[in-house]
Amino acid sequence: MADLAEFAAAARRLAEAVSALDRHAGALDLRPAKERPWHETLHGKLLPQLPGPGGGGAFLVVAVVGGTNIGKSLIFNHLAGFEASSSSKFASGTKHPTCLVPTGFGESHRLEEIFPGFTPTKLDERDPDAALRADDRDLLFWAESDAVPANLLLLDTPDVDSDAPVNWERAAKIRTAADVLLAVVTEQKYNDAAVVRFFREAGGRHVHGADAAVVVVFNQVHLPEDEQYWPTWVGTFAERTGIAPDLLFLAPHDRVAAKELRLPFHERPWPPDQSEPEAQARLSADGDTLRVALSELHFDEVKLRTLSGAVDRLASPDDGVPAWLREVREAAGRFAAAGEHLMDELTDSKAKWPPVPSAALVDEVRDWWRGRRTGATRRVADAYSVVGGLIAQPLRALRGPKPPPLEGYSKEEFALFRRAVERLFSQLERLRESDPVLAPRLAAALGGAPRAELLERLRADHAACDLDEELAGVVRTEMDALLTNNPRAGRWLRVLDGAAVMGRPALTVGLLGTGVIGTELAAAGITVVADTLVGGAAAAAGEAAGAGAGTLAMRVNAKLARIERRFAERRRAWLERWVRDALLGPLVSDVAHAAALPDSEAFAAVGTALTELQRASGEREPVTVSNSTERAGG
Repeated sequence: MADLAEFAAAARRLAEAVSALDRHAGALDLRPAKERPWHETLHGKLLPQLPGPGGGGAFLVVAVVGGTNIGKSLIFNHLAGFEASSSSKFASGTKHPTCLVPTGFGESHRLEEIFPGFTPTKLDERDPDAALRADDRDLLFWAESDAVPANLLLLDTPDVDSDAPVNWERAAKIRTAADVLLAVVTEQKYNDAAVVRFFREAGGRHVHGADAAVVVVFNQVHLPEDEQYWPTWVGTFAERTGIAPDLLFLAPHDRVAAKELRLPFHERPWPPDQSEPEAQARLSADGDTLRVALSELHFDEVKLRTLSGAVDRLASPDDGVPAWLREVREAAGRFAAAGEHLMDELTDSKAKWPPVPSAALVDEVRDWWRGRRTGATRRVADAYSVVGGLIAQPLRALRGPKPPPLEGYSKEEFALFRRAVERLFSQLERLRESDPVLAPRLAAALGGAPRAELLERLRADHAACDLDEELAGVVRTEMDALLTNNPRAGRWLRVLDGAAVMGRPALTVGLLGTGVIGTELAAAGITVVADTLVGGAAAAAGEAAGAGAGTLAMRVNAKLARIERRFAERRRAWLERWVRDALLGPLVSDVAHAAALPDSEAFAAVGTALTELQRASGEREPVTVSNSTERAGG
């Protein structure tokens, strides 16, 4: 038999895991876990009735149940040892349950947790008939008693065959919470349809998640005349309800003894022992026999039996925790599909990105390499740059100010961005009409700023982008990677650059001596292709560079093409981020988070905790949650 403390710890882990997943599952638009029947089983049955983390405090809930006018309240009073519950000669007398608890019970337990749905109300000795009065509220009257064993709670319940449906509901709630049902029946009621239905449902542990022990008290028996009949009556009751009594008592029809709380209870074996009929009965002069028999039930066995029934309810693949996990997985699949639709609209892979101007790319590569020159090469190059700048100054004055290299690119890019946003806006409006998952979320997103305001914001945000710095950052990253990953290429670059720089003064002096200035100087002196470290560097270095220079030129050209692709990717990513922030808000991330929920730690924790609880309850074959929650077709 499993250990109650281990069982309690496993139940608490499951409750914590369910709570964590439920917080995340709210994004899937599912019913909260607390609205599901298995959640009430966990929080209304398991957790309140298990020992706390410090150990101890477990108890059995014994509910006296039965139909009208069968002496149910009188038997409850025999268990209590005093008149704790009022009785009525009228049908449907008891309207609200009455609970007797051991003295001091309320200091460490909460009745509202043990009996969810009821409002505990302390019994007033001056108003003993309170439980007989109709009230729309579900009240549970309670009192402490030294006569109640420390491990029992005793309950008198509303009549299960009452004309008032509210009485059935209250009795059913008590039935769910009970570990032991003390079923009071009589010759007139043992085969009554309403009574049979109530106990048949009580016996269906796989339906209601409880496998309570059942003690049958056959009341108002005429002994010894009925000795030959009661086995047939009890047998019919057991057959129709599916209940095999754990204990069976016969209470004689004795109005005086019943009123004076000295009714004897005769214990009988079940099934009947036909071999020794005279040795079957044990007689007691009061209710002690019944009370002691209840307190001496195999406590852990009965408690775990009841709670194991609750675990069956939790583990039901049809309406338990596995069904909830399956629903979470299926809903997440819908969100994943919706997310794919959304991302397809956000990513316009057909758009042709404008090329980066070669002059801008050359300038950024030159600036990158200038910072990496050293020694004589750096001094000569810096000096020549100053001289070259002075020589070219008159030419720049004649031509006027030169526009920024990326000015034209910026205009082309904004035009592309504008077309993409206008197209996206239209696509999202169509998606709002066709995708049930995204519809309410897109309605909120698209119902914000008008399209004109959105495009004006795009213009302002795009104008604030520092494209030069962004391109410079891509160049630095890619060219640094070239030097790091290809040390030999770095050495060739320095050899070629040194040859180009050292040959550059002689070239310029020669040009000045021949009077060649203007266009020729601009082409040969200022923008010597050696400074770009591309193919011309090999020519400037002469034959000394050999075949290695050609290979290097190919690598550098490939790197320049890669820089252009990486820059385009960064700009595309900027547009996607802008769309998410300005138009969709957190929608993209929320949908992605919801879609990924079945792969999260929170989801896995629920399945693990349920398996641990099943093992702790003594189940031989725990439900495998992963199998019961597979994706359809997976």
